[in-house]
Amino acid sequence: MHANLAPRALAVTLCWALLVLAQTSPAEEAEQTDIRQILAARIETVNTDSAAKTAAIDKGRELAAFCARCHGTDGNSDKSLIPHLSGEDPDYLLDQIEKFADGRRDDFIMTPLAKRFTDEEKVALVVYYTSMPRKPIEETSNTMALVGKGQKVYERACQRCHGTEGRSDKGHPNIAGQPSEYVARTLAIYSELRTGRLDPEKLAATKELSSTDIEAVSAYIAYMR
Repeated sequence: MHANLAPRALAVTLCWALLVLAQTSPAEEAEQTDIRQILAARIETVNTDSAAKTAAIDKGRELAAFCARCHGTDGNSDKSLIPHLSGEDPDYLLDQIEKFADGRRDDFIMTPLAKRFTDEEKVALVVYYTSMPRKPIEETSNTMALVGKGQKVYERACQRCHGTEGRSDKGHPNIAGQPSEYVARTLAIYSELRTGRLDPEKLAATKELSSTDIEAVSAYIAYMR
């Protein structure tokens, strides 16, 4: 048993207490849900109409100029600590944009950008990024050495939510092919309870991961196709 299990358990309890205190009101939560559902339905409609989808992709490509410095022109980031947006799950990507826009997530770059986008611009961005293919990483000997162990960690800790291929059902991000350093940092933040995004499933899945587990599973996720 880990020596720091008791302090970590206490930290989880405190985090849950803070989460309860920080919850939005029922009315605010209902309004946020209504907005997400309306936009999600709009995205589905656009994606089933070839002309509307083409127009949305063109508009999204223009809007993506604001995001290109970090996430790349087509949503494939060339920065090791910045996630790819290409090929993302539409519901998940929309949800993150909405959270930045309404203050549930905060970032000095993303928050002001998300606040300025109109609903139709959010739809266009989601359609554009989720239509772009995610580019595979270059395999290295170091990556391949970790992949076998990382697969076992993934199956134990990640597969339930993210699926066997890293492309999960609606509501969870498509993580296959994300930069390993980005994944490792995100997992470390969760496992060390240093995040305000207190997702209970992620907390439960990551709190017992060792630094070696995180290194291996991050390499495996980056390798996934």
